[in-house]
Formats: sequence, C-alpha cells, structure tokens
Amino acid sequence: MSLKIAIAQINVTVGDFAGNRARILDFAERARRQGADLLLTPELALCGYPPEDLLLRDDFCATCDRELATLAASLPGIAVLVGHPEKRGLRCYNAATLINDGRRVATYYKQRLPSYEVFDEERYFESGDDPCVLTIKGVRCGVKRSCDRDTTGWP
Repeated sequence: MSLKIAIAQINVTVGDFAGNRARILDFAERARRQGADLLLTPELALCGYPPEDLLLRDDFCATCDRELATLAASLPGIAVLVGHPEKRGLRCYNAATLINDGRRVATYYKQRLPSYEVFDEERYFESGDDPCVLTIKGVRCGVKRSCDRDTTGWP
C-alpha cells in the first residue's frame, strides 16, 4: 500500500480565519486533483502563526472552532491534517486535527512546547500526552509534533 502526501506550503495570516481557510481549501483541491491522499498544513495554519495573546481571548478560539467545522464540511474528498489551537475547558492546546469525509477523525496535541529565543508556547498552550496513530487508505501513520532546540517537527 502507498500513500501520496501533499504539503501545503502556504502563507497564513494571524487572525484571518476565512482567508486561511480559503488557502487550505485551495491547496486541498489542487492536491486532490494531483492524486494526493493526504494534505498536511502548517502549524496553526487555520488561525495563523504566531497568534500569541490572541489565544487568551475566548472569542478567538471559538471562531477557530467554527472555522474548523466549516472547513471540514467544505473539503473536496481528501484527508487533511489541519493545524489549529483547541480549547478544552480552561486549557488550550496546539493541535493537529485530521479531517476526512467531512468530519474530524482524530486530534493530536503538541507534546514538546518550545520556550526559548522567540518561542513562548508554554505561556499559551498545555502539553499533550497522547500519541496519535491513524489509518489513511490502509496505511498506518503517526502524528508527531515536537520542537527541540535543533530541530522542529511538523507533523
């Protein structure tokens, strides 16, 4: 079995949910037409990176949730791993959600949050601790988002 993966190297804008969603949809359609099974988006692609103190606003995270639902309903027959913030109670996570067939299949929370130089993710996000293994077109895939001083991994 094989899996054809496309990567959306897109320039997203912090706070431009509709514009970022449109960019993701455009790349999803292009990837689908080229035969991709899965599209990967950048970290926090739906809200833009780095959102910083906007993450402290409940309306910012609520808007992101609505946009993720709208995106899921609009995707053109391709699995998409979307980067976005996700609030769970009082906790906020740097998340990656797999959307397939119009629904959220699984969500992974970034585990190793950078807090050095220009990064201050520990200020805004809680660390996740659950692995995420998915099966896409019969191929098992793991989602891992980490950040070390020397390397960054997405997904």
